[in-house]
Amino acid sequence: MATIRAWRNAKGELRYTAQIRIFRGSRVVYTESETFGKKALVKTRAVKRAAELRDPAEWHKSKHRGITLGQVL
Repeated sequence: MATIRAWRNAKGELRYTAQIRIFRGSRVVYTESETFGKKALVKTRAVKRAAELRDPAEWHKSKHRGITLGQVL
């Protein structure tokens, strides 16, 4: 599920942040957020990304993005 919040940055520009959290029971098992300058863009991206993350394999893969084999070993 995505939550969209509006806020102003230091320059006074209106920005929108989409936060997506996946719960299993009462625990948060995955979370991510992205910030955009336009509300329509953040809504579209949040809906698309939430649909992608409905597959547990996808959020598991995203959760481990950026980890190298050396770090795993």
